[in-house]
Amino acid sequence: MAASPPRGRPASIAALLAVVALFLGTARGQMPQQCSTTATNVTTRCAPPCAVCLSAPGPARLRACVCCKAGFIAGATGKCRACAVGTFTASPGSIKCARCRDGRTTTGKNATFCDACPAGTQLRLVKRDVGGKPTDVQVCRPCPAGRTSLGGPTKTNPRCTPCPANTYVGAGGATCLACPLGTISPPGSSAAAACVRSEIPGVSPLPASPSPTPPAASPSPVPSFAATLAIKAAGGCNASLHDAFVNATRTAILARTPANEQGSVTVTKGACTTSPGRRLLGRWLLSVGTSTYGVLVSFTSAAGAGDITQTVQDSGLRTTLGNMAAQFGSIVLDLTTPIPCSRAPNSTAANAAAWPSSCAGQASCQAGCAANFFGTITALCDTTTGQWLASTGTCRAVTCPTLPPFNLTGARWPLVCSSNTVGANCTAICDGAGTGPTATCQAPAAGAATGNWSNPTAGTCESTYGVGATCQDTNGAVPPNPSLYPCAAGKALINGNANITGQTLAANAAWGTCTNISSGSSCAAVCASGYTATAGTSSGALCTNGTYAASVSGNLTCVANPLAACTSAPTNATALPANAAWGTCTNVTSGSSCAAVCASGYTATAGTSSGALCTNGTYAASVSGNLTCVANPLAACTSAPTNATALPANAAWGTCTNISSGSSCAAVCASGYTATAGTSSGALCTNGTYAASVSGNLTCVANPLAACTSAPTNATALPANAAWGTCTNISSGSSCAAVCASGYTATAGTSSGALCTNGTYAASVSGNLTCVANPLAACTSAPTNATALPANAAWGTCTNVTSGSSCAAVCASGYTATAGTSSGALCTNGTYAASVSGNLTCVPNPLAACTSAPTNATALPANAEWGTCTNVSSGSSCAAVCASGYTATAGTSSGALCTNGTYAASVSGNLTCVPNPLAACTSAPTNATALPANAAWGTCTNISSGSSCAAVCASGYTATAGTSSGALCTNGTYAASVSGNLTCVANPLAACTSAPTNATALPANAAWGTCTNISSGSSCAAVCASGYTATAGTSSGALCTNGTYAASVSGNLTCVANPLAACTSAPTNATALPANAAWGTCTNISSGSSCAAVCASGYTVTAGTSSGALCTNGTYAASVSGNLTCVANPLAACTSAPTNATALPANAAWGTCTNISSGSSCAAVCASGYTATAGTSSGALCTNGTYAASVSGNLTCVPNPLAACTSAPTNATALPANAAWDACTNVTSGSSCAAVCASGYTATAGTSSGALCTNGTYAASVSGNLTCT
Repeated sequence: MAASPPRGRPASIAALLAVVALFLGTARGQMPQQCSTTATNVTTRCAPPCAVCLSAPGPARLRACVCCKAGFIAGATGKCRACAVGTFTASPGSIKCARCRDGRTTTGKNATFCDACPAGTQLRLVKRDVGGKPTDVQVCRPCPAGRTSLGGPTKTNPRCTPCPANTYVGAGGATCLACPLGTISPPGSSAAAACVRSEIPGVSPLPASPSPTPPAASPSPVPSFAATLAIKAAGGCNASLHDAFVNATRTAILARTPANEQGSVTVTKGACTTSPGRRLLGRWLLSVGTSTYGVLVSFTSAAGAGDITQTVQDSGLRTTLGNMAAQFGSIVLDLTTPIPCSRAPNSTAANAAAWPSSCAGQASCQAGCAANFFGTITALCDTTTGQWLASTGTCRAVTCPTLPPFNLTGARWPLVCSSNTVGANCTAICDGAGTGPTATCQAPAAGAATGNWSNPTAGTCESTYGVGATCQDTNGAVPPNPSLYPCAAGKALINGNANITGQTLAANAAWGTCTNISSGSSCAAVCASGYTATAGTSSGALCTNGTYAASVSGNLTCVANPLAACTSAPTNATALPANAAWGTCTNVTSGSSCAAVCASGYTATAGTSSGALCTNGTYAASVSGNLTCVANPLAACTSAPTNATALPANAAWGTCTNISSGSSCAAVCASGYTATAGTSSGALCTNGTYAASVSGNLTCVANPLAACTSAPTNATALPANAAWGTCTNISSGSSCAAVCASGYTATAGTSSGALCTNGTYAASVSGNLTCVANPLAACTSAPTNATALPANAAWGTCTNVTSGSSCAAVCASGYTATAGTSSGALCTNGTYAASVSGNLTCVPNPLAACTSAPTNATALPANAEWGTCTNVSSGSSCAAVCASGYTATAGTSSGALCTNGTYAASVSGNLTCVPNPLAACTSAPTNATALPANAAWGTCTNISSGSSCAAVCASGYTATAGTSSGALCTNGTYAASVSGNLTCVANPLAACTSAPTNATALPANAAWGTCTNISSGSSCAAVCASGYTATAGTSSGALCTNGTYAASVSGNLTCVANPLAACTSAPTNATALPANAAWGTCTNISSGSSCAAVCASGYTVTAGTSSGALCTNGTYAASVSGNLTCVANPLAACTSAPTNATALPANAAWGTCTNISSGSSCAAVCASGYTATAGTSSGALCTNGTYAASVSGNLTCVPNPLAACTSAPTNATALPANAAWDACTNVTSGSSCAAVCASGYTATAGTSSGALCTNGTYAASVSGNLTCT
């Protein structure tokens, strides 16, 4: 809930108050408690300000310390519980929820600050549990309908007020809404229905009055606004970041300040201090340059302290600061660098694609959707923890439009396709017989939400009457649907083949018995003898006032009744060999045979078979065929084992294409590897299957590569001034390097070599070795033919002149070379030329400078003196300066002119000097004796006059809160007396940071535990070594006192050896068990006990037999004891109906199949309201407890006929007084009971009335217009 600024205050003050440094203490009443120290010196501490201690009974080591975040407090049970509505806590670790005051409350539980009620609500007192007792707290409740409020604290908006006339508002509405033009409403209206048309025609009511407005604020002077923005930053201060926050704050305030007030707004840059770098609970981000920082804004308001955390960018920061309003007493920006999410999210969303790896290090990550789905999944990085937050977004299935967009001829699309998801088909309905065109929903381009229907298939809709149609004379009657299916002129379609949709009756159908069809009923078509109607199909001709309609409605389809199938195996199995039996013969069609098969373990001899012929549901008495069954041989293994993972990485299976049963497939080493002598591995083949485990110990080692033992022979590839170096033993993968010949040196960065690979050098030489001749010698001293130089010149410093360069001559002291003149001697390979080249001309130096201050200082004012004048050039002046403690008046100066080393006798100028301001104190006071013995003066190198030098506590001491001392500085001197009351108390004793070093005092099977932070007065505990356990009631420890352990160890720790280890998994020598057995669950078998073998699934142990492996100290015995014998279980029955009911017609289901024996079938039955067509049935075969995947049979279910109405309607009141219902004792569903005129009355021609019968019930309304005269 956003806070509202107080009424009547200027916008600048409501925008933001001064930004100050972080308050270092803990708010009064919010300091958490701390666990006490018990007599046993075991301390459980809760570090303030983020934890409180529970007051549970018992020793301190059993107590718990609880840290509850803001909005929660710790309960007596150790769980954090939320503050109730109307209460809050503003900081973590609080021990009591505070009540909201000053007309404010909270929007829900676990609040961290209080706010005013929003518009449309008002404050009410309710009872809440606060601190374990009922307490009156304030909550926002919606205004009743017809009333509203402006919101805000109760002092400015105490009540919900009625809406004015011609407006209305519902419960909790924030604004009164105006009635529509031309309508009016009374005051306090609660809904638009209260707005009614004006009573005066053509006159509209006056415009609606506005909603209640607050009283105008009294005029106030334009205020000034001054804020200082202080920063607390992790990892050091950043000046540019600090400036950015200052600018953002200033912009936010100015944007919300009236133009006539903006001149009084100032935001200045405050101090920046370094924080310890704590992580933030929120995610408030600000980008400055290329860096991103987290921001925590802390504030103090009338309701207490709290935090605001939110994700924003720079512009968002301006908005948020501007909206903080005037209730904040102080604000601190605390900056820390966020933790990035180092990899892509690992959460998954339904139907979403994989997260892209590029999301690592990003602030947010987006994933697309799987094929045939659209949408976007988004995850945000929580930079306070470096973890991804829960993803948002949904992937929805791609769908096509409701119907395909194609126009059809002779067919039409259904009202709604059965499915319009990708891959679904939509089939059109033919106007005549046949199957309509089909369109398929296709996937769109990636990311699109709507698919496209494919072009429809051709379909098989018929365009003629079909077989059996006959056109005969009808006295010129017009044939049905002549534009589609015409007969010749003067003829019409008869024999029931009239058609409403272009579809005729088939040759295997005819009209039923229609001797008395009442008007409004239909004559139904039926299938001929030996045929049955397909479920859901029917046709009929409507009778209207004694005449059938020209067209026939419906789609009756008749199919021939099938011959009965044989539903079980023959019973004359005695005619089969002993090693043969009948196969699965649950649905053998008439004319087919039930085939005999060989028993398990036997194979039919080629060319032999036997069977029994099924004829209309009965098998022939004799069995035909000559089936011969012989026992199967043991199978060979025809390929290598597939469990190559059991081999070393450098080994594989050999060629094992035909390994006989009882032989093994041998493993071999990979290319480049050789088997260690005496090692081998293999897999045993048994009846075509390899053993699960690999036997042997094959070890393969890499073949070594050969070294090169001489230099390469392709030296012709080297430059003429280079050759191969000494290359007598170059290892494979290294190179033989080329070197430069004598007198040559390799150019820097060039080299050449030949690579050795397994004893042979590469044919080509790599590199770019370049050899250049060694350079000429340099000249190391000046020339000796100086007589060739002018008298006022000499040779310069020439200790290392390169060959081809010259040694330059220089002018003697007091002389300077004329511009453009020089002389030198050329050096050639270490020797100078005999003659000197050049034209060096030297001329005397200019006039002398003055090297000290003037001596006529008497000409200066008494408070002035000469400045530093050690090298004043001739023609320049030495300037005078004010004496110490004086400053020159602006625009005044004095000086003495220097001429060739001498100052002028008179001084020029008007230098005026005035006294300086009072001096600062530049060091600490010397009267430290006036301070306590545990205090000293702080760093006081520049204390301005009128300020004080502050005293600080000595190392190891801390100042008591509220105490301080200082010495006043006056014009560079401290006062003799010290002011203040600084009190310093000793810091707590130091902890021990490592384990004791006197471990020799412990038993040999014990050592010190982890003792990295043992508080003074506590002990470091000893622990038993690995493999040993402490005897109950024994312990030892070393006492820590102010950072040092006691010399002696206290206690009686006794360590005894651990018991023998248990075996934690099943044995690995399963090959010793029968093939139909395995080891049981052996996760914790104690030493001396055995892991028992169990029979495999489908087998049962023979009574009195068992096998096991003995466990001894964690290892099983190599041999297995016992005689476990497993025999196959009998075939299981099926105990419930099949689950593949989708294979049944929609109007059928499985019957009750709770105990179907193996080899029998579960029968399907028709659903309620349907009956099975004679001779049709379906079933699912049960084999060893499982039903066959396919359903056999042809069960056809047709709807039960609708019920007839057996008496006249009872709503005769709807008939005229001179009419009544006819005798209607058996009116078929879909027909009507006709009304007749009473005796003495006759129906007017063309009038009739009736009541329609539908499934045994008449319609409530009577149709028709019977008129009796």
